[in-house]
Amino acid sequence: MDESCDCGHESRTTSHTVNECSLRAFTGSVHDIHQAREEAVKWIEELDVVTL
Repeated sequence: MDESCDCGHESRTTSHTVNECSLRAFTGSVHDIHQAREEAVKWIEELDVVTL
């Protein structure tokens, strides 16, 4: 299985996806995600990542 991110990064980790990915990074804070703020919920709903 190819573990690289389609943004070109060598691996698609949760940290990369949330913080660094040029295609998917969340622009708010981790606190926003933990508090399930509206913008965080919307970001999660629209995220095009399949988890195993």
